[in-house]
Amino acid sequence: RDPKMPHNDCREPGSCMTWVCECALGWEGRMCKRRNTVSCMGGCSCYGECVEGFCKCKAGHFGADCALTIDPDTGNEKRNF
Repeated sequence: RDPKMPHNDCREPGSCMTWVCECALGWEGRMCKRRNTVSCMGGCSCYGECVEGFCKCKAGHFGADCALTIDPDTGNEKRNF
């Protein structure tokens, strides 16, 4: 327990900053114990689901933000916007 914060525990994934928890990326709440699903890159481009701060892409999509697919005509990857 952080001695500056007697009523709450601000260990990972947060740290105490002037009596307030400063949450790490992907976490929110008074004590940084709740996952923030909006922290996924680009909101997963509507082609995936945000799971613990990472995009889990739907079939046929890939990349950090699920915005990439393979063009069936060329076999090259392409970005969907």
